[in-house]
Amino acid sequence: MTPASILLPYLLLVTFMSGSITEFNAEKIQAINASPYQGVAVPMIDAYDAGSIAVHDFPAAIKRIKEHSRKHVWPWVFINRMVGFEDRQRSHSPSADKPYFRSIQGMALDEGSQPLRDFYQIWRLALSSAKEMGTPGIVVDLEPYNHYLANRMAYVMSKTNMKKPELIARFKQIGAHLCDAADEIYPGAVIWFLYTGVVSQARGESFFEREYRPDTYIVFGMLEHAVKKNSRLVLVSGGEVSLGYCNKDLQDIKTRITRRNQKFESLLTQYPQLKLGGTIAPWHDRSIRKGWMLKKEYAACANSTLDTAESFRPLLKELLAAYSYVWVYAAGAARYNPYDKPTAEVYNKAFAGLP
Repeated sequence: MTPASILLPYLLLVTFMSGSITEFNAEKIQAINASPYQGVAVPMIDAYDAGSIAVHDFPAAIKRIKEHSRKHVWPWVFINRMVGFEDRQRSHSPSADKPYFRSIQGMALDEGSQPLRDFYQIWRLALSSAKEMGTPGIVVDLEPYNHYLANRMAYVMSKTNMKKPELIARFKQIGAHLCDAADEIYPGAVIWFLYTGVVSQARGESFFEREYRPDTYIVFGMLEHAVKKNSRLVLVSGGEVSLGYCNKDLQDIKTRITRRNQKFESLLTQYPQLKLGGTIAPWHDRSIRKGWMLKKEYAACANSTLDTAESFRPLLKELLAAYSYVWVYAAGAARYNPYDKPTAEVYNKAFAGLP
């Protein structure tokens, strides 16, 4: 497949079980070839990788994918590369505790800093790899896995000694740089964000104040720059935050879609390059779920009436009718491993013929 042959609506698989591009072997390629998905997101490098980026590591993997994959492989990049780590703070994984990440104060925003330069290099490498493989674009993950306080403007301000207007301007500059790089390397590419946060404001420094996450201004920077230069890029807001992974039932997802579309209406007019995507995290057996899916803050998951993979098919059809870009999150908490053949076959059968 080539970018010119992309068919919409598009169904993408996202899972941390894919490993990195260099680990995406023949067995995994075969599993995706047998699936109903049109593509799969595969990390360019691991979210916690702090090593030097060895460009020579990738050509063999890309060659293997081009020769054997009948589906698109979307390079997946993580903003986490430029997020710092601190003791006694909330991190997603012990893998974040590395000297490289400890050296970052909040987020690496200085143009000459090594982490930001590394992120730019990964960004460019992902785009060139996507173009080489004939994939429509790349997947971008803004979640600060190293340290979740990096989602707070006040925290990043305190660590970088920057005032809010200065910080916002800096994030937007980074977004403009990323837009220019994408236009240069892969004009017309799809930049598929798992979430953007552009309609999701969190509580600010005071109880009554609402503000965007710091990294959301990277997205605004990209969008504003794309409009200014009439870019052909497509920036997808994937829905992880504004729509969510779980739904109580079919009516619930219909209601969520309607409310979300209303929130985005003016932004879609203001930024022609912005498109909406949707997401869902299915399971094949409600009784064997674990972890975050059972927590009270994920009530839509914990209280869902859906039991089997087949019960998710009407919801997935609803998403595909509403949005041109839809991604299925194969979550460990749902015990959905798309590379385990017996488990994969359950979902492949349930979602066959979609979109």
